[in-house]
Amino acid sequence: MNRSTKLWIGVGACLVLGTPGSAMASADASDPTADAASFAGHGVHPVATVARGGEGGEGGEGGEGGEGGGPVDTASDYVTRLLLMKGHLRVGRELYLQNDRGNAAAHFSHPRAELYESVAAALAQRNAAPFVDALQALSDASLARADRSRVLSLYDDVLARIDAAIARVDSSEREAPALVIDVAMRLLRHAADEYRIAVKGDAFVNDAEYQDGRGFVLVARDLLAAHAASLQRTNREASARLERRLDELARAWPSVVPPAKPVLRADEVQAAVSRIELTAGALNAPSSRSAHARP
Repeated sequence: MNRSTKLWIGVGACLVLGTPGSAMASADASDPTADAASFAGHGVHPVATVARGGEGGEGGEGGEGGEGGGPVDTASDYVTRLLLMKGHLRVGRELYLQNDRGNAAAHFSHPRAELYESVAAALAQRNAAPFVDALQALSDASLARADRSRVLSLYDDVLARIDAAIARVDSSEREAPALVIDVAMRLLRHAADEYRIAVKGDAFVNDAEYQDGRGFVLVARDLLAAHAASLQRTNREASARLERRLDELARAWPSVVPPAKPVLRADEVQAAVSRIELTAGALNAPSSRSAHARP
């Protein structure tokens, strides 16, 4: 589903549910402050629109093909699609913890609305347990203003199910530096695309796209952090350079709420991603062969 067909539709007074409101280190999902610290037959429910423009905008969803566009033919396709879900959920949790319940509910709905259908067949092929009901339960609970502890428990449950689905990829392939870097680069390209849509001149015009990009960068950082040891064994110097360049890119997303003015221009974000990709080549990544792959 591309952004032009996204369902960001309100339902009367239920639209607004709340008041808007080191680089490779992985944030602990059990710590309510971790995300902020790391960056100084169910249907689709209608959800709240996001301040300064809902999803949509120029350029279509997440660049070529959109997040959920295209087949899921390879392990990289499969893992990327699942980690994109995590990125959406991640910023939803940040917003939820800041009591921006309406926009949190919007982001919590994205994996179900945008991505799950595209990966459902691949889940079945890999004998991974379906988790669409868990995604829907989280979205429902957030929309219904359920108890905070229940919402966070449902969030943790969804993440555990996504991790279990990723674990269906054989560890020898899943943990290989080539796949890790390839998936990380796909996430970062998506983030750059989202940022391009979010920024116009020296102002943010679409908070939701900015937030999606932040989520994808956070998840890419976590992925690289989890495999830091193997990447260092592959090429210690390139691994350190990758970390520094990821730090430079992360400056564009200093918080879940966009700053008053962009820290980096859209072209600077794209250039930062390109520099990361050049570094990735020294880590035996297939990024040069999949430079435009956005599963």
